[in-house]
Amino acid sequence: MLAALRAHDTFAVEVAHPVEVGADQMEHLTGWLSKRLGQPFAAPDLGAFGFDVIGGRILPAASGTAALWMYENEAGERLTLYAAPQPEGGQTAFRFIEAEATQGFWWVDGSFGYAVVGNIPRAALRGIAIAAHEQLI
Repeated sequence: MLAALRAHDTFAVEVAHPVEVGADQMEHLTGWLSKRLGQPFAAPDLGAFGFDVIGGRILPAASGTAALWMYENEAGERLTLYAAPQPEGGQTAFRFIEAEATQGFWWVDGSFGYAVVGNIPRAALRGIAIAAHEQLI
């Protein structure tokens, strides 16, 4: 799931174009990402953690098309939720990933792998990943 860390590092710092489609077009964005991934895929609600979705985008992935939802809190900190097909499928427990200052938690559920990535404390990030997982199943 190194791709999730790289996607976060690429787009979370972007000022002018952090997302392709903004949250103001949520119905279109949800339909577009779902169609491209081949299954329903809606942004989990992370408002309880102070993060609101600002939009999303499509990315290439090693095994097809990936989707990236981006969230932001009032302090301007950003999180991303990355989803990409996993040909081997199955289920995995949460695994911690990091590269330099970027960290995240990833897991596989069915035919997709997911990662929640951000530059916030590890414990907070884990709680957010658990909440996202519960909403995605």
